[in-house]
Amino acid sequence: MDNQRNLRHHEGHQDQRRRSACFARRCGNFYFENNQVDYAVVNGIDINDGSRVVVRYNTFNNTSVGGHGHDSSPISNRQWEIYSNTFTWDGSAVMDRWIAFRGGTGVVMENITPQLNKFFFMHLCTFALDRLPAGCPKPIKYPWYQQCGWGYDGSHSRDANGQDQQLSPIYSVNNYEQAEHAGASGVIVTCDDAPDCGPGRPSQASFVANNREYYYQTTNFTGATGTGAGTRAARPGTCTTGVAYVSSDFPDTLDKCTATNTWTNAWYRKFTYPHPLATVTDR
Repeated sequence: MDNQRNLRHHEGHQDQRRRSACFARRCGNFYFENNQVDYAVVNGIDINDGSRVVVRYNTFNNTSVGGHGHDSSPISNRQWEIYSNTFTWDGSAVMDRWIAFRGGTGVVMENITPQLNKFFFMHLCTFALDRLPAGCPKPIKYPWYQQCGWGYDGSHSRDANGQDQQLSPIYSVNNYEQAEHAGASGVIVTCDDAPDCGPGRPSQASFVANNREYYYQTTNFTGATGTGAGTRAARPGTCTTGVAYVSSDFPDTLDKCTATNTWTNAWYRKFTYPHPLATVTDR
């Protein structure tokens, strides 16, 4: 792919949002793997409208990966898995982040980015809070419908606004600024508060909060907050519900604390690579 076009994927069905998250299994996910994307602008891949997308083993030159929420689109993207990709930048593209989403949930693992000042690894945003493109809806109360870190688990429990959606956090772990596992480890930030909608609007960080809507890697993981990595034997015995851990001796998996001091091993597992449907045919 070159800078004349980008890839946009959308399902366009609310039904996709009302299905439970289905990571690393055969459940209609769109796989984008083993590609080189040259695109001198942000969002060489743009995920939208109920999509379930896996982006893996690609090289992104001068571009990023992102997706819409229920603000610039009628339906937010549903879920994404972004792992084992390499990102590069030579200064030709106007950009400041590698991954950016305004809705959905996902797992982001083992991506390599250059070590650059003023670049964000991952940006999460709710445009409806303070951006004119979303129309500045009023009133707006937490949580926004289909925002980052929320999804559907089949329980039909209602949020504070009466919507059938449940917390479904985003996880970042084992992402590094250099291939030798050095540099910042996949830090997630919320976008800045904008003045478009006037004073008195809630802050971005109050809607998309660390250790609630998202978790990223901490330097000295204790099981209390964030995500961690190491051998399974070194994993803390105690844990707070929601934190996660990559066990290096069990590759391609993510353990999750699913209840207080209760670890679920391999809660997430990468799907078979290469994809079983990927074939090469001589013509």
